[in-house]
Amino acid sequence: MSRGDQSVITEHHHGLPPTGEDKLCATAFVADHSFVVELPSRGLVELGRGSDADVQLVSGGVSRAHARIEMRGERGVLDDLGSRNGTFVNRGRITGQVQVGHGDEIGIGDARLALFRKSAMPAGAISVLVHRALLERLDIDIAQGQRPNLFVVQLPERWYEMRAARELIGKLAHAAYVGSYNDYIVAFAVKVARTDASTMLAASRRTLRLAGIDAVAGLAPESTGDAEDLLNGALKSLLSAQEDEADTSEQPIVTDPAMTRLYAEARRIAASPIGVLLIGETGAGKEIFARTIHMASGRQGPLVCVNTAALPEQLLESELFGHERGAFSGAAAAKAGLIESAQGGTLFLDEIGELPMTMQAKLLRVLEDHVVRRVGATTERKIDVRVVAATNCDLDQLVQEKRFRQDLLFRLNGCTLKIPPLRERKAEIPRLSEVFLSRAAAMLGAPQLRLSPAATEALERHSWPGNVRELRNVLERAAALAAQGDGSILPEHLPDSVRATRSTAASSPGDDVREDLRDFERQRIVDALQKTNGNQTQAAELLGLPRRTLAYKMNRLGIKAK
Repeated sequence: MSRGDQSVITEHHHGLPPTGEDKLCATAFVADHSFVVELPSRGLVELGRGSDADVQLVSGGVSRAHARIEMRGERGVLDDLGSRNGTFVNRGRITGQVQVGHGDEIGIGDARLALFRKSAMPAGAISVLVHRALLERLDIDIAQGQRPNLFVVQLPERWYEMRAARELIGKLAHAAYVGSYNDYIVAFAVKVARTDASTMLAASRRTLRLAGIDAVAGLAPESTGDAEDLLNGALKSLLSAQEDEADTSEQPIVTDPAMTRLYAEARRIAASPIGVLLIGETGAGKEIFARTIHMASGRQGPLVCVNTAALPEQLLESELFGHERGAFSGAAAAKAGLIESAQGGTLFLDEIGELPMTMQAKLLRVLEDHVVRRVGATTERKIDVRVVAATNCDLDQLVQEKRFRQDLLFRLNGCTLKIPPLRERKAEIPRLSEVFLSRAAAMLGAPQLRLSPAATEALERHSWPGNVRELRNVLERAAALAAQGDGSILPEHLPDSVRATRSTAASSPGDDVREDLRDFERQRIVDALQKTNGNQTQAAELLGLPRRTLAYKMNRLGIKAK
């Protein structure tokens, strides 16, 4: 369920549906999953396997851009886009354009969509508005003087295959309507006070974390603009969303000798202006390192954290570099970007490997000349900003693939710090567990919780592919299950994936432990893929990993996708 072409959205979404007109919905059946989407009254809706489709159908026989429906009120005109396997209506293959509506079934590969009027939606069914339908609904509310508060949540891709995410949406649907921005960003519009919306956002993140799902969220600022302004405001808030204030506001927990040396090196280089590149797996603690470097640098300006993977290029540029008044539609006033906001301080660019190539060229100029040019400006502004970048990707490989600029890499890695994964510093697990359990108990209003010896042993056996973040999620889940007991965390409070981990300590003499761990990790991923018939999203969920991290690990370990 992803957004289509942005220019089409801009062209169509302002036409509000006539009063009393029913809407058209579709139940999509894909493999063992089904979901209901609400379609817009007007405009184009693209169906296909690609991430840019309005309704994404990840199933056999589906082309990347398979078919398109031009919505005309309660009916639509369906057109095949030259797909390899064709498009079917009521089991007959179509040639040319065919009108569809309530009661029709569209077949696309192994997937099918059953169309029905919204007034005929089955009791208890929850629909997610496709991007264009979300904008349409928001504009209606705004026109009627009922502007909602809007927050967005960035989830793993194809979140609708995850039970915890579906259950959360079902609960929130009683107070909100739900729409999709793209395949991994979901929007919630709530007609409640802003403080209540903020509370709902925080509660949603906690619920997902307890289920082992990493999520970043952002609340739209108050504005007087239209639906696109409201949605863009929420999306922009993702750029600087913190992973968790409690995780970054305290001193880092360090007991492993290698980590102690690494933090000492980070503090030594902090006073110099050179760029720092942090390399490490997802959840290993790169943001905490960035905060440590900033605090030790003595710089008087702020630490500004930016998630460069959160937004599409057209929004990312104006948020990073700022813009002048009138630079584009909606730019009613000049605005400083996040780079300028870090003046005199530190700019932390997370997921730097996801930065689009055009943005890489602009960032390189900032690093080389210490100037920034806002969108629409004719002059440049001098800045004093120290840049710390982080990635879980192999940037050298991206350079070879022409997806990352080599000159930018040279500028970023004045000093490179490689953060070891948690499985290589298991001595820290007991202390980290103590801190996470203390926080979880405070959040739940429960007495202090403690690990039983058997639970500690299980934690130390686990390979932690999701690193410290996975450990936190596991312990918060365990705390919720054990809060009503005697305060002891037992093995049964841990997920099956942690309890079932086999020990790797029985290596034969002379074996390389690191290679054993790679083999163990490779086997766990292969097992998860076999259990899910090659579905990487479901496999990532079983492993407690973001899907992008699973894809990176598969590439690193030489595991071929089906």
